[in-house]
Amino acid sequence: MIALIWIVATLSAQGPIVVPIPEVTTFGTEAECAAFGDKMRSRTADFTRGMLHLDWSIPVQVAYECRANGQPA
Repeated sequence: MIALIWIVATLSAQGPIVVPIPEVTTFGTEAECAAFGDKMRSRTADFTRGMLHLDWSIPVQVAYECRANGQPA
């Protein structure tokens, strides 16, 4: 299984904010994971604005990582 991990970054009046989103979605392949990440990037930015109570015009950078799910043996 492949896990998608979100990380978002923005600026606030207090300075830069980098936030990992504590939600992990799993996929069967890395290609499925990457396609979903690309599709959901703008929605994740909107989710972050809502979570941080930011104005909708504030830019939010969204990154994700597709990696093997679980602990290394």
